[in-house]
Amino acid sequence: MKEFMITINGFPYITNSEETILDTCKKHNIFIPTFCHDERFTSDGSCRMCVVEVNGQKKLQTSCTLYPQEGMVINTLSEDVVIARREILKMIWSKHKGECEDCDSSGNCKLELYLQKYDIPKERAYKLKDSKKSTNENPYFTLESGKCILCNMCINICTTIEGGNAISLEGEQNNPYITFRFEDGKDYAQCLTCGECIEICPTGAIKSKNK
Repeated sequence: MKEFMITINGFPYITNSEETILDTCKKHNIFIPTFCHDERFTSDGSCRMCVVEVNGQKKLQTSCTLYPQEGMVINTLSEDVVIARREILKMIWSKHKGECEDCDSSGNCKLELYLQKYDIPKERAYKLKDSKKSTNENPYFTLESGKCILCNMCINICTTIEGGNAISLEGEQNNPYITFRFEDGKDYAQCLTCGECIEICPTGAIKSKNK
């Protein structure tokens, strides 16, 4: 595996073509916010919070899907990057019910943490958008749709790690929603002892019925 040098925020770092820019940044304690990334499955860049600026490219790139090339120059702190991340947070916030004071996950919620870090006020920049409510007719979980930010983490962990395929994304393109697939005839008994979807949810939208 060939190693080479790239530049991040003006400093040289050694990396290789098998790890993403996000991997390299995490290895060197360079902060990049993420909602949809986890080391246990392949990232798809769907939340776009991890965008970075690449010298010579007009558009910002998602660092979780970007593989380095020798001599690449990356900026994770540029004005355009910060503006983009703040705009993404505002859009996510517009789909979130935002009752942080009464939420069990307050203080341990990525969305709340990033709103504070990027100085996004709780007063909404965009009108709260209505989203279709998921059904809770299953023996294992409740899903608070108003907290769900559609990061797909629960789907990815269920499908990739546990192989359960118990969670899916349904609905129209402009109004998707997370749902549990217990209605298709399977009992998904492994869900009783798994709980990975609960642990990985960044906003605490999924809760166990057994607690």
